[in-house]
Amino acid sequence: MLLELFSRLSRILSPAKSMPTSLDSSASPVSSQAPSQGSSSNQSSTTNFTLSARSLAKLEGVDERLVAVVKRAIQITSEDFAVIEGLRSQERQAELYAQGRTKPGQIVTWTMDSPHLHGKAVDLVPYPVDWNDLKRFDAVAHAMFTAANELNTKIRWGADWDMDGKPRGKGESDSPHFELA
Repeated sequence: MLLELFSRLSRILSPAKSMPTSLDSSASPVSSQAPSQGSSSNQSSTTNFTLSARSLAKLEGVDERLVAVVKRAIQITSEDFAVIEGLRSQERQAELYAQGRTKPGQIVTWTMDSPHLHGKAVDLVPYPVDWNDLKRFDAVAHAMFTAANELNTKIRWGADWDMDGKPRGKGESDSPHFELA
């Protein structure tokens, strides 16, 4: 535990790595985000980031294709991230649905039938999280789309629900959310 904390602190204090400032909005998110699969020269390099035990536990029960994408994304990301939600119980979904409706807080979900209930979605946040720094969420998304493309797995991002390649273009705002498409 202490070693993991020291490792994370070292990464935070080390010089910043370059990170993408935005996603390519000229094409669909999956095809525009990643090198094509095949030649090893097109494969992305790896980073020193790894998923924490807590993040790995949050992936239990999630579809193996999405787990593979998340695990590959952490290897190639320019921005460390954590898994904050994976498979949800109906009770947890009801709690989240009540938020902003019958309980205090902002509305965070629009459905009682989320893909999280079936292990088809995850929520990822840059670590440490700053909910207002959308460029860091974009960097995580870039890694997710790169990994998905490498693994030939189609995903949808909550900041680009219509998959037009224009994040937040029509008010989409669920930047942590990724689901199988």
